[in-house]
Amino acid sequence: SEYGNEALPFVGYRDESEYGIEAGQATLQLLNGTQATPLCFNARVGVLDFIGQRCAAYYATVSSQPIVPEEGRSCSADSTPLELMDIILGSGANAVWSHVDCCAAMGEAVEMARQAGFSIVSGCQDFDEGGAQGVDFVTAQPIDLQGYHASTWSNFPVVQEMAGMDGKMSQYFPASASLINTAIYNSFLTEN
Repeated sequence: SEYGNEALPFVGYRDESEYGIEAGQATLQLLNGTQATPLCFNARVGVLDFIGQRCAAYYATVSSQPIVPEEGRSCSADSTPLELMDIILGSGANAVWSHVDCCAAMGEAVEMARQAGFSIVSGCQDFDEGGAQGVDFVTAQPIDLQGYHASTWSNFPVVQEMAGMDGKMSQYFPASASLINTAIYNSFLTEN
């Protein structure tokens, strides 16, 4: 592609540990001086090591104490809010960061815990299009910390403009409708 040497438009982070560090720093800001007791949910334990790297970097950033297991607590798309709330409250966590597969259930779990009087900062590792936590990129976030990963999403209006098109989809930015999967992005540039 003639665009191959240009910087890709992206929202998020290019390095897994940097991603965890940034999430941890944002969490510390949101906690505003309160000591963090973190919990990271990982839906790919033993499958995708880089999700564990995110959790390990997050833990190292928000806590001076080693957290075990450092790759995070296991969850899945089938995890229920009640199950996750039990894990959150059982660990005494006041800062929760979740893999996208568990994000909707985690968001509901945190909301239930908040209604019961617990103060918890929550966040998602990637955009979640379904469930209770479907959110826009910048606006109206029902959770405290929302992440996008560089290897997954590109901004569609920028892609259109790079390909010499009118970029009229920009009216959707910063909503989720302006983000496309990188595989689609690569196909788009190849065909145009």
